[in-house]
Amino acid sequence: IVVEADGNYVHPFAVDDIDIYSGETYSVLLTTDQDPNKNYWLSIGVRGRKPNTSQALTFLNYKTISASVFPTSPPPVTPLWNDFNRSKAFTEQIISKMGTPQPPKYSNQKILLLNTQNLIGNFTKWAINNVSLTLPVTPYIGSLKFKLKNTFDRKPPPR
Repeated sequence: IVVEADGNYVHPFAVDDIDIYSGETYSVLLTTDQDPNKNYWLSIGVRGRKPNTSQALTFLNYKTISASVFPTSPPPVTPLWNDFNRSKAFTEQIISKMGTPQPPKYSNQKILLLNTQNLIGNFTKWAINNVSLTLPVTPYIGSLKFKLKNTFDRKPPPR
């Protein structure tokens, strides 16, 4: 059941699959009412462009069975990458809850974001406006919690 989309509560709705595109977030509630003596597949596939990779697989593991035991059912097949009617049907179910603040009618600033993929060696490097995030060796939260001063640049980003 989808309960939140991009930080905003939505009227809950049940789905069997979710379209998630770059930069989007969803909060979902899973109903775990299946046989707890089995594990269950979850599959992830490319949407919106023809995939060059096979679907990714993981599984949902109940504590009553070892995580090393593979599910007995076949993995679910992800929807076709170009099933746009399915994507539209999912999007039309997202309705904000009452009380969610409306975005402002006018803005005094515009930010343009361009998602790019650059081939560097044999690897694809994703970037926004040709800037890639490189995470520091020490995680941000750990650095803040333990008051470590030189683990990352604390200056605000340029405007």
